[in-house]
Amino acid sequence: MDKCAAMSRSLSAAAVTPSVRCVAAESPTDCALKLRNNEVDAFSLSSKDIYTLGKETTFKIAAGESNSDGEGTVYYAVAVVRKDNEVISINNLKGRKSCHTGKGRTAGWNMPVGYLIDSGRMSVMSCNIAEGVADFFSASCIPGANETGDPSNLCQLCIGDETGQNKCASSDKERYFSYSGAFRCLAENTGEVAFVKHTTVMENTDGKLTCSGPQWIGPPHLQGALCDQYFHGTPAGNNPAAWAAGLSSQDFELLCPDGRRAAPLDYRRCNLARVPARGIVVGSGVNSLEVFNMLDEGRRHFNMFLSEPFGGKDLMFSDTSTHFILAESEDYKLWMGPRYFNNLRAMDCSSKGKCSDIPLQLRWCVLSHGELLKCADMAAAFKNRSLTPNIQYARFNQFGPVAPVVCVFVTVSLSLQNGDADAITLDGGFIYTAGKTYGLVPAAGESYT
Repeated sequence: MDKCAAMSRSLSAAAVTPSVRCVAAESPTDCALKLRNNEVDAFSLSSKDIYTLGKETTFKIAAGESNSDGEGTVYYAVAVVRKDNEVISINNLKGRKSCHTGKGRTAGWNMPVGYLIDSGRMSVMSCNIAEGVADFFSASCIPGANETGDPSNLCQLCIGDETGQNKCASSDKERYFSYSGAFRCLAENTGEVAFVKHTTVMENTDGKLTCSGPQWIGPPHLQGALCDQYFHGTPAGNNPAAWAAGLSSQDFELLCPDGRRAAPLDYRRCNLARVPARGIVVGSGVNSLEVFNMLDEGRRHFNMFLSEPFGGKDLMFSDTSTHFILAESEDYKLWMGPRYFNNLRAMDCSSKGKCSDIPLQLRWCVLSHGELLKCADMAAAFKNRSLTPNIQYARFNQFGPVAPVVCVFVTVSLSLQNGDADAITLDGGFIYTAGKTYGLVPAAGESYT
């Protein structure tokens, strides 16, 4: 509140418009409520909080915060492998050993697991994500994944501290914790893939690599200013730990979504998600451009990215930001990017561990007596494994060559009137008719390989 009041006075003295009036709130959730009730017009939120806000409130994005790179990006979430492990790709990670920064963290958990789920590579039943990860990877080190109900192989690769204690702790007492820890897990050949941020490889390799001078061993066109931009002003390759000695960035590669691999510096093209910096949220009736212009002009009269004098950190805006950038889209989904949004949505479960959008039951349309019997057995098998939703079958009497068309019609027409079926298996020709005529969409495809 003190920082906001000081900013308001400074902007008023400089005749920056519109004027700023400060409204106290207890939390981002309280800010969202006040925005919905037209008690506030604007505030800054992390991209994760903006995603959450988007499920409950209508708003616009006026601007984004950015550091000196001008991208409005915190970092890129990447998957790193050893270059000499030539067979591994994003398409064959199942059954591999994985290294993560920690359970619930963005680069090491939400982005990679969300990506694998959203892309159909990882299957998660009943929104039990930890179980899905345990089934997908053969063994992992995921610090913090030692809560009641977490499968044991999620911490199998963790090593704890120097005495062997604190294994899988969600702190630096676990040597494989956070970005450098997850990379160490890979570098020591404990795991086969590490999920980290885009600067992690270069920060832990190439000895005393600097951004200029004779010690530079990277591509010549990345020396100097571009290197400084890459590391956002932080020293490169200065990890003095014994495990990092002798590591070369050239011995590691990134896994790309298209199945290819790339050098660590090619992170903009080869990543699992771009993680946006904080965004400026405004009400639907507020002029976004006016808010951006006010902030852009106002920062010349007041240091909006300094919180220490007011007794806190990241007050109102992030302390690591340097300026604001006009949002390319007022739609928060487009602003944050489809991959980041989809990854978060794939991880979006309620506090009770159930997916918020999973129905209690799924009614499957069967086309013959044989399908009815098979569907009943499938439903029983799913129920025995506690899989949701519960499968029920909806039988229709008309069988034969035209039965799929009849079932599509019944499914669509009755679903509009709380009907009897939700899903059906069709071949390609009938799928075309289902989409064109009745508006159905494919949920999954069968594979013959």
